[in-house]
Amino acid sequence: MIEFIWEFHLTNENKSEQMKYRIKNTKTTLRVIAIYQILGGVLGIGLMGWLLLRTGQINGPLLFIYFLAIFLFGLSVHSGNLLLKKDSLKTGLIFSLVLQTLQVLAFGIGSYTYMFFSGARASIGIDFTNGFEFGFKASFSEFSFIINASEPEYFININLIAILVLSVLIDIYEELYKRKPDEKPEVTEPEQSDDLDFKESNEQSSIKDH
Repeated sequence: MIEFIWEFHLTNENKSEQMKYRIKNTKTTLRVIAIYQILGGVLGIGLMGWLLLRTGQINGPLLFIYFLAIFLFGLSVHSGNLLLKKDSLKTGLIFSLVLQTLQVLAFGIGSYTYMFFSGARASIGIDFTNGFEFGFKASFSEFSFIINASEPEYFININLIAILVLSVLIDIYEELYKRKPDEKPEVTEPEQSDDLDFKESNEQSSIKDH
């Protein structure tokens, strides 16, 4: 069950309010995101492998595109794996932030197209190719990188799922590594011991890294 946790804390004697999106707690949320990224990457690599086997003649540029796709989906698997390990959590968060940022926008400008999704995609966008069309698209792991397409396209799509995951990752990174001790929110029972132990272990790991 997804719980929306409201936090109230004082900053410079003024009340501020912040809503945190967590699945039970921070530790569980990271596990869910890690598994999500691993599954999305595995699905993407499998899809690229299937397409590669079905492609008759492969030239240099096409092979480069396949390797680029496999690299990005492999990054998704690697980032998820890092999130599952306490000693590499900070690196996993950084990799995951980069990964999700690459999935926020998909666009086509004339003969150039870029589209990358590892996991679920729920995007809204505008297509200017044949007039002005506003639409919604949903799919799973997908990659498209086209240069000098025979039929020009003009569109831009924004992946809402990537934005949601990205915002959660940014908040978790700030919670674990950037906020000052007196700014860290209090965790209510029964999640207090689990989250605090998780934060302390990561703080100790961060000190060791320095």
